Amino acid sequence: MKISSICSLTVLAAGAFAKLQIILPNTHTEWEAGGAEAIRWKPIDGPLKGRVSIELMEGSDPSNMDTVTTIAENIPANNMQVSWNVPRNLKSSSSYAIKIVDDNGDEYYGRYFKGIGSKGDA
Repeated sequence: MKISSICSLTVLAAGAFAKLQIILPNTHTEWEAGGAEAIRWKPIDGPLKGRVSIELMEGSDPSNMDTVTTIAENIPANNMQVSWNVPRNLKSSSSYAIKIVDDNGDEYYGRYFKGIGSKGDA
Protein backbone atom coordinates (compact mmCIF):
# COMPACT_ATOMS: atom_id res chain seq x y z
CA MET A 1 0.00 0.00 0.00
CA LYS A 2 1.37 3.42 -0.92
CA ILE A 3 1.17 6.49 1.25
CA SER A 4 1.82 10.08 0.40
CA SER A 5 4.01 12.46 2.34
CA ILE A 6 1.72 15.29 1.26
CA CYS A 7 -1.60 14.06 2.57
CA SER A 8 -3.11 11.32 4.66
CA LEU A 9 -4.26 8.24 2.87
CA THR A 10 -7.66 6.93 3.73
CA VAL A 11 -8.78 3.56 2.58
CA LEU A 12 -12.38 2.63 2.01
CA ALA A 13 -13.50 0.63 4.99
CA ALA A 14 -15.86 -2.28 4.70
CA GLY A 15 -18.87 -2.84 6.89
CA ALA A 16 -19.81 -0.48 9.71
CA PHE A 17 -16.37 0.98 10.23
CA ALA A 18 -16.17 4.59 9.01
CA LYS A 19 -13.16 6.01 7.24
CA LEU A 20 -10.78 7.94 9.46
CA GLN A 21 -8.05 10.53 9.14
CA ILE A 22 -5.00 10.78 11.39
CA ILE A 23 -4.67 14.41 12.52
CA LEU A 24 -1.77 14.09 15.00
CA PRO A 25 1.11 13.72 14.52
CA ASN A 26 1.31 15.91 11.42
CA THR A 27 4.09 17.39 9.29
CA HIS A 28 4.84 20.03 11.94
CA THR A 29 5.22 17.44 14.72
CA GLU A 30 8.54 16.49 16.29
CA TRP A 31 8.64 13.57 18.70
CA GLU A 32 11.57 13.47 21.11
CA ALA A 33 12.95 10.23 22.48
CA GLY A 34 11.56 9.74 25.99
CA GLY A 35 8.75 12.29 25.52
CA ALA A 36 5.00 11.84 25.98
CA GLU A 37 3.02 12.27 22.75
CA ALA A 38 -0.56 12.11 21.52
CA ILE A 39 -1.96 10.33 18.48
CA ARG A 40 -5.33 11.65 17.33
CA TRP A 41 -7.72 10.73 14.55
CA LYS A 42 -11.18 11.77 13.40
CA PRO A 43 -14.01 10.13 11.47
CA ILE A 44 -14.52 11.05 7.83
CA ASP A 45 -18.00 9.76 7.05
CA GLY A 46 -19.77 8.80 10.25
CA PRO A 47 -19.19 7.54 13.77
CA LEU A 48 -16.26 5.22 14.37
CA LYS A 49 -17.04 1.72 15.62
CA GLY A 50 -14.95 -1.30 16.44
CA ARG A 51 -11.35 -1.34 17.58
CA VAL A 52 -8.03 -0.23 16.13
CA SER A 53 -4.35 -0.96 16.46
CA ILE A 54 -1.72 1.74 16.07
CA GLU A 55 1.81 1.28 14.74
CA LEU A 56 4.82 3.55 14.33
CA MET A 57 6.23 3.23 10.82
CA GLU A 58 9.50 4.54 9.34
CA GLY A 59 10.94 4.80 5.87
CA SER A 60 11.50 7.29 3.08
CA ASP A 61 9.81 5.05 0.49
CA PRO A 62 6.05 5.27 1.16
CA SER A 63 5.46 1.93 -0.52
CA ASN A 64 8.00 0.12 1.64
CA MET A 65 7.90 1.38 5.23
CA ASP A 66 9.09 -0.65 8.21
CA THR A 67 7.13 -1.18 11.39
CA VAL A 68 9.16 0.31 14.25
CA THR A 69 6.82 -0.75 17.03
CA THR A 70 3.20 -1.34 17.93
CA ILE A 71 1.99 1.63 19.95
CA ALA A 72 -1.40 0.27 21.02
CA GLU A 73 -3.77 -2.60 20.26
CA ASN A 74 -7.47 -3.19 20.72
CA ILE A 75 -8.29 0.49 21.30
CA PRO A 76 -11.94 1.54 20.85
CA ALA A 77 -11.95 3.47 17.56
CA ASN A 78 -14.30 6.10 18.95
CA ASN A 79 -11.69 7.10 21.58
CA MET A 80 -10.08 9.06 18.72
CA GLN A 81 -6.84 9.49 20.65
CA VAL A 82 -4.08 7.65 22.45
CA SER A 83 -1.21 8.94 24.59
CA TRP A 84 2.14 7.25 24.20
CA ASN A 85 5.55 7.47 25.82
CA VAL A 86 8.13 7.55 23.02
CA PRO A 87 10.93 5.04 23.69
CA ARG A 88 14.24 6.54 24.80
CA ASN A 89 15.98 4.61 22.03
CA LEU A 90 14.01 6.25 19.20
CA LYS A 91 16.39 7.00 16.34
CA SER A 92 16.40 10.34 14.56
CA SER A 93 14.44 10.35 11.30
CA SER A 94 12.22 12.68 9.32
CA SER A 95 10.40 9.69 7.82
CA TYR A 96 8.11 8.50 10.61
CA ALA A 97 4.38 7.96 10.09
CA ILE A 98 1.50 6.49 12.08
CA LYS A 99 -0.52 3.57 10.74
CA ILE A 100 -3.92 2.71 12.18
CA VAL A 101 -5.47 -0.67 11.35
CA ASP A 102 -9.18 -1.28 11.96
CA ASP A 103 -11.08 -4.50 12.74
CA ASN A 104 -11.48 -5.16 9.01
CA GLY A 105 -7.74 -4.95 8.39
CA ASP A 106 -8.06 -1.63 6.56
CA GLU A 107 -5.00 0.59 6.97
CA TYR A 108 -4.92 4.36 7.45
CA TYR A 109 -1.64 6.30 7.27
CA GLY A 110 -0.81 9.71 8.65
CA ARG A 111 1.61 12.28 7.32
CA TYR A 112 5.36 12.06 7.73
CA PHE A 113 6.75 13.65 10.88
CA LYS A 114 10.14 14.00 12.54
CA GLY A 115 11.55 11.93 15.39
CA ILE A 116 14.47 13.27 17.39
CA GLY A 117 16.65 10.57 18.89
CA SER A 118 18.41 10.64 22.23
CA LYS A 119 21.60 12.71 22.63
CA GLY A 120 23.68 9.57 22.00
CA ASP A 121 21.89 8.87 18.70
CA ALA A 122 24.28 9.14 15.79
